[in-house]
Amino acid sequence: MWEMVSIFLQAAGVLLLLWLLVGWLVLGKDRGGTAVYVCRTGCLDQAEAFLRGCLWLRGAGATKMDILLVDDGLTPAERQALHRLVGSRPEAAVCPAGQINIHICGEAQSLGGTGAAAGNCGDGGISES
Repeated sequence: MWEMVSIFLQAAGVLLLLWLLVGWLVLGKDRGGTAVYVCRTGCLDQAEAFLRGCLWLRGAGATKMDILLVDDGLTPAERQALHRLVGSRPEAAVCPAGQINIHICGEAQSLGGTGAAAGNCGDGGISES
């Protein structure tokens, strides 16, 4: 019986280490940035799972990225549910799809970059031509 418990705990430990490694490789560690999820109508359960996973990785110390949930055409009831989901978590924010550029430029400037992913955030970035 104790052998089975030991094997189970060893397997759980290996899975935990693999989960942390995947989270670190996908989201990065101490590199700054933001994990972004675009919320569309009918997909709030997926947004909740994304937020929970990101918060778990932050809690485990695997990443320090902020979390941005983008409202892309949600109904008023879904929008209210999304704001309740984020609640008072300072590491998570909600923004309308039309304002994502402002958040990306702000993130790029806080990291000392030019915001190439957001287009022209001042003097740098990718040109439209």
